Amino acid sequence: MVAPGSNAHRWSAAGAARFAREARASAAEYLRRSTLAVEQIEFLLRTGMHVYHRSHGDARRALAQVLAGCGYEAPFPDDAMAAARMIAHDEAQRLSRAQLYVVSPDMPMWSPPRHGP
Repeated sequence: MVAPGSNAHRWSAAGAARFAREARASAAEYLRRSTLAVEQIEFLLRTGMHVYHRSHGDARRALAQVLAGCGYEAPFPDDAMAAARMIAHDEAQRLSRAQLYVVSPDMPMWSPPRHGP
């Protein structure tokens, strides 16, 4: 897969569309097969759960609140790893069915303005 605008190929609309289709398929496959993807999602879930858990003291309730905030409805998985597998599966399904997949360059990191010379 060669990114549009690289020196390997001249850019074209057809080439960009082909690249987006390949990128979408690759991303969906990554979510289906990668344990790292699931672990990353679990980390994000646990990070979100942290606030609710500190407030309410109940990990299952915290997980339910995070998942509900993401649009999921009960019944919820029992633990963050099961929830991460569910989310990865759902995202892979959505990507597989997507009619449009936008590929954009990485955004530069914001840095605060400099003061002085």
